[in-house]
Amino acid sequence: MNNEFKDVKAFLNNLKKATDNVENSKLVIESYVRIGSRYKILDALLLINNEPLAVFEFKKEIKSLLNQEIITLADELPIECRFIVFGDGNYFKVIDTVTSIIKHATNGVVLFQILFEKKNETIDRKTKLQIQDELIKACNTVKRDLNSLIKNDKTYISNERIEGINYAISLLSSDHFLEELDYNNNGQFFHFIDDLRNFDSLENKFFKSLVSDVPIGIKIFRYTSLDSVYRTIKENKIRLNGIVGMNDISEVGYVDSYLDKRFNPMGDDILVDSVNRKFIMCSSILEDELMQWRLYGDDCKGGCLVFKVTKNSELPGLLLRRISYGVEVNGLNFHPELELINRIKKKLKRILKIDFRFRTIDVWKHFFKSYEYAPEKEVRLLLIGNQYDEVKGEKYLTGVGKKIDVRWNLTTSHQILSPYILLETGDSRLKCQLDSIILGAKCPEIAINLKQFKHFATKRGLSHLECRPSKIKNYR
Repeated sequence: MNNEFKDVKAFLNNLKKATDNVENSKLVIESYVRIGSRYKILDALLLINNEPLAVFEFKKEIKSLLNQEIITLADELPIECRFIVFGDGNYFKVIDTVTSIIKHATNGVVLFQILFEKKNETIDRKTKLQIQDELIKACNTVKRDLNSLIKNDKTYISNERIEGINYAISLLSSDHFLEELDYNNNGQFFHFIDDLRNFDSLENKFFKSLVSDVPIGIKIFRYTSLDSVYRTIKENKIRLNGIVGMNDISEVGYVDSYLDKRFNPMGDDILVDSVNRKFIMCSSILEDELMQWRLYGDDCKGGCLVFKVTKNSELPGLLLRRISYGVEVNGLNFHPELELINRIKKKLKRILKIDFRFRTIDVWKHFFKSYEYAPEKEVRLLLIGNQYDEVKGEKYLTGVGKKIDVRWNLTTSHQILSPYILLETGDSRLKCQLDSIILGAKCPEIAINLKQFKHFATKRGLSHLECRPSKIKNYR
């Protein structure tokens, strides 16, 4: 924000004082959002219960801007919220992003009234049925497109995937949907009412049907450096890295970009803390696979940690799932599951002028990637901690929350300060257990190291671990 905007500074000071008197509200100055691998500064952001209600953009020429220009500017802002406010500190134009109605405020008092006017939407059965009807119409367009892709474009989409999408749609068609639908007066959007920590809630069931589980007995393979294998055995712990320090920064915003929802603010301590409570361990169902060794196994000089899936139970904050990939259609990425979500939201916004949100999308979005990554056949372990450094939802479900070991380091790839966590290999909360290790074809002194790693594992109480060499022979 330019320093010459004295009126803007005075306005923000007054707005901050006003919002301090509104329960659960917070004004964040100069927050920023991620757009792919880049960031954009937002002049100000108004949060209610940590939900974005309004974004502020300050411009000197605001009075001369036509309504269509305002709408165009609003469309370019990479954030999902109810209002976008353009102003100069004294005069404001406020666009409702759902209805596209633009209101004018000649001072901060009028603006405050516009933003905090309670829009108590009617939430009777008739309204719910109307929402459900439009929602099902949107779902049917996705089903028609999928059938067309399969029949006409010969696009391969597995039966399991089609069944998952159909089951998700059936949940939205049920009476349970009508019971769960609610309206949030603070953020002014519709959503499912059930506690997000309830893994059997309708919304969690919806996403579970879209993201494949990993069956009991399946083995998954984490290709890594030799040092990482050594440290895993030495500490008898597996490592999950914070998402901020992930190797592929662009994939973090994949779902948000696909859904035109790129809200990923990093300008507020509470929001930064929320981002730093997500941890991931990436693996694959591909056993002893050359490309995996090249990309993640230190060019075949490293090792591979092999895990066996041993149970079905999961916590809302500790998920082991296969990645859902988009499909290529005429050289473009088409993601059926995300299309389902996107069309539901856009249909309700266009026809009924309402905002509908899936509140758990920030959890499940880490299991979707573009078709370019499909050959990796990734399985991902996601852990989300709560404010007490416990697995989210564990205490809610079991009555007991166990502390997680959070540490920090600078990532080697991007030199980003990022948290990571260590979990005991035998942690009862995990769906998978460490089963064996494979040493890469170019592992130094492989004959000696095979014996040494087996001996070391036994000394560390992991005598069950099999240690074997990669079977890949033709490697340069």
